[in-house]
Parts: sequence; C-alpha cells; structure tokens
Amino acid sequence: MKSFGQNIKSAAYRHHWLITLLAFSIPVNQNLQSIFIVLLLVNWFTLDKRKEDNRMFQFVLIALFYIIHLLGLIWSSNLDFGLFDIQIKLSLLIFPLVFYFSKRLDSKDFEKTLSGYIIGCLTAVLVGLAQAFYNYYSGINDFFKIYAENLTPSLHIGYFAMYMNFAVIILIYRLYFRSRSLYTIQNVLRISLILLFSGSVFLSTSRNGLLALLFVLFIVVIYALIKSRKWMIFLTIGTILWIVFSSVLKDHKSSSLNFHGFEEVTAAVKKGKAPPKEYKTSSSLRILVWSFSLDLIKANLLLGVGTGDIKDELLNLYEKEGYPILVQRQYNSHNQFLQTAAALGIPAAIVLFLMLLSPLFFSWKRLHFLAIFLSIIVGVACVTESVFEVQAGVVFYTFFATLFAQNMRSDYGTNFIDNPLIIKRKQLKE
Repeated sequence: MKSFGQNIKSAAYRHHWLITLLAFSIPVNQNLQSIFIVLLLVNWFTLDKRKEDNRMFQFVLIALFYIIHLLGLIWSSNLDFGLFDIQIKLSLLIFPLVFYFSKRLDSKDFEKTLSGYIIGCLTAVLVGLAQAFYNYYSGINDFFKIYAENLTPSLHIGYFAMYMNFAVIILIYRLYFRSRSLYTIQNVLRISLILLFSGSVFLSTSRNGLLALLFVLFIVVIYALIKSRKWMIFLTIGTILWIVFSSVLKDHKSSSLNFHGFEEVTAAVKKGKAPPKEYKTSSSLRILVWSFSLDLIKANLLLGVGTGDIKDELLNLYEKEGYPILVQRQYNSHNQFLQTAAALGIPAAIVLFLMLLSPLFFSWKRLHFLAIFLSIIVGVACVTESVFEVQAGVVFYTFFATLFAQNMRSDYGTNFIDNPLIIKRKQLKE
C-alpha cells in the first residue's frame, strides 16, 4: 500500500480527494468552497485529460447557460454588476470542463464524494445547534432558539433546506441501492440522519424547502408502491408524518391555514398589487416582485434587459411604483425562471428549463435516482428563489449535475437494477 506522501503526488488521487472535500464544503462554508474549486481547477490542468462517453447534452446546456450570460453583457449598461454576476456563475463553466474532460470516478470514489457531502450537512446542523446553545447560555437569547437563522447562521434558510433535502435523497438512495442487508447498524444511522435532516428542514422555517421535501418523499412513496417495497413505504410515510406532526405541534393553537405559516401565502395571493403598507411578510413581497418581473419580461421578451442591468431595472421599477421597502431590501425576482427571462429573454429561460429537465428525460432510461431528484429539488427551489444568482445555488447544482452526468453510464448504484437485494432475490427465484 502506498503512503499518503506517495499518493498525494498523483494528480488523479488529488482530484478525487478535492472533489470529496468540495462536496463537504458546500453546506459548511462558502469561502472554503471557493478554495477547493480553485485547487480542483488548478489540479485539473495536471490531469491526463480523458473525454469519456458522457452525457454531453447536459454539459453543453450548463455551459450554454453561462455563455448566454456572457453575451448579455453586450446590451448591458452596468458592466460592474454584470461582471460580478459572471464571476458568481463561473462554476457553470468550470465544472462542465473539469468533469467532461476527466475520467469517471470508480464506485469507491463516487460513494466517498457522497459521504463527504453527508458529513458536511451533518457538520452544518451541528454548528447551528452549537451556535444556538452558545447564544442561549451566554444570554444573547432568552430561550433556546434552534430555528430559522439561528439553526443556519452562515447560510440562507432556503439553501440550507435545499441541501438537507438532497442529503435525505442520498440517504434513501443508499438504503435502497447500496445496502446488502436492511438490518444493519449502518442503516440505523442512515435512518437517524434522515429524521435529523428532515427535522432540520422544518426548523429552518423554509416553506419552499418543506414543500419540496414532502413532494420528493411523495414521489418515493409512489415508486415504492409500484415496486412493492413495504419497508421503503413505511420509512418514507413515517418521515412525512414526523414532519407534519412537528409542524402541527408548532401551530396547534392556530387555524388550519396556519400550517407552517402558509396562511401568509394564501393572503398574499389574494392581495394582488395593494398599497405598500400592506406588504409586510416575505411571502407577500415575493409575489409582488414576481409581478414586477413579469412587467419587465413583457417589455423585453427576446433579449431581456441585459446581464448587468436586471438589478437596476427592477429597483427603478420598485421606486417608480412606490414600493420603497423593495428598494431598501434590494430584492431580485425571487424566482429563477422570471429572473432569467427578465435579464436575458425567453430563449434564455428555455435553456434554463432544458438544463433542469434534461436529467428527467435522459435519465429515466438509466433510471438515475440521484440526478432526477437533484433536478426536482433545485427546480422547486427556483420557484421562490433566484437560485443561480448566488454562489450557494450555482455551485451546489452545477457540481452535482456535472458529477452525475459524468458518471451516468457507470454501473455502481445508478440503476435501480443494481440493488444487491434485488439481485439476490432474482438469484433465489432462479
């Protein structure tokens, strides 16, 4: 066996570990994340470039989305903001290059990368709990607050919930596709982490994150019913009940519409464009900025207002219509589909849709569990957040989307038929 000193001299060895460390850093710290991206790119130049038979279409769509933003600088006036936006989205170009022109990971390294991400999510939750304990015992908070920003002090609650949702999917994937026996200590740990991460989504108070989690769990139940996987049905329904019970317990003194604060959404939808003083909640403000984004889209259907001018155009519209609270908070569209269409036109929004939908069309043949649910989770998040306008969203999606596209045709755990339990049952029948 080679020593660490000998292994570290290998560019391939460094490449595999940098991918794992980057996966770990995504939910933990964005500054650390940036360091690992730079190191990964630098190390990539030393690799033996090898283009394999990957899903090129998915790589092209991701890179094309970045190139469209570059072109959007041509009809932009505010180049300072435009260049900043291009910098934020640079991962849309880096990861397709790194993963398309490098060897696929073997089973061990692929699973190691997923483990790095799970450990990172656990670290993020534990750091949030530690922060809450510190604030309570140091007298900063009068009571033990472990929800919203107190649970995720360094990350927006929407992105924290998105990360936890995907961690739950990875754990379900491992329970079903990577377990030779259901009754192991390892699976007890996985189920415990599923409950912990699901509870963290609830405590984050992200309504979008909670709905996304319930939605993907519902899909898992449908699949389990079709395949007659009783234990999978019980586990998933149990997780759903755990989430719903927690929310009902929190809001038990309120009306039924107050489930996890969804009464705000109902009221905001009914309100429409009301006087500024009536907009106080985040839900009502989001729906308001959606209407202004639609106004921009209608006026600039083909090319949008430009990569660099989208922020200025929205702020000018807020001020013109008399909504100073939106100007003060510097709100973007809070919907990635509207944000992209307003900035770069309907064609760019179509590319975004295709980028997110392509794993659904191309992966059902391979039945790639992780790629499909990544698209679903991020797609749902894009409804209430401009996911690709911040590093937390760009790096998360692009890293995993290109990782899965690179390894789509590998045989380790990406197919439903790879489950050792299914193989064993087939052998017994034969």
